Amino acid sequence: MNISSTLDRIHLKARQNKWLWFFTIFNRVMLALGFLPSGFVKVNGERFTALATTHPMGSYLEAFYHTGFYYPFVGVTQMTAAVLLFIPRTATLGALLYFPIILNIFLLSFAVRFEGSLLTSPLMVIACFYLLCWDWHKLKFIFFPDAPKTIVPSRKELSNMFPLHFFAGSAATVFAVIAFIIYMNLFLFMPQIEISECKEQCTDSNNPDACIALCDCIHKTRTFNFCMDEYKNTPKTG
Repeated sequence: MNISSTLDRIHLKARQNKWLWFFTIFNRVMLALGFLPSGFVKVNGERFTALATTHPMGSYLEAFYHTGFYYPFVGVTQMTAAVLLFIPRTATLGALLYFPIILNIFLLSFAVRFEGSLLTSPLMVIACFYLLCWDWHKLKFIFFPDAPKTIVPSRKELSNMFPLHFFAGSAATVFAVIAFIIYMNLFLFMPQIEISECKEQCTDSNNPDACIALCDCIHKTRTFNFCMDEYKNTPKTG
């Protein structure tokens, strides 16, 4: 049995389950609702957030805001992807449009350690990837041009058996993402959204004074990389 046939078999089994059908609708709606407000803000020409321009995410968003037509264009793209997800016939196209946008947000959030989307963005990436897998019968020809056409079951043919293993795996995935975020907060320096929140983590630091200076540096004066280099070169006290 080749890879295409194996994936077809797994996909068909998932498509035959009513619970997964409801779960798919839930994902589509939640992802769409996640992009509508942020897309509207950009289309309306407003700033997405009020972070300090020295904050790593703040400097990026400030530059992004001053990109002319590109800023509202991204907003239109986000809202278009959201609307397409709401409509069953265009949901596949919506997921294809949605995925590269949310993947970029996810990578950016981790690159600059931005807590505002550090938890939501990876979960949204996973949810969107699930939607693409759900429509594997439409997308498989990109990877396997000669693959046979798959006939998905109608709603009347769906099974009521609860997919315990699937939802247990989904819950484990969510907990794994949360655990990783907690690990980042415990063992990595996080710029935080507000300077007061940034300084709170300095209590448990090996060098509290240097940590506080780092927060001041990031939120008031210099870039993230410059401040981090200065912090690393600061001699430890005690």
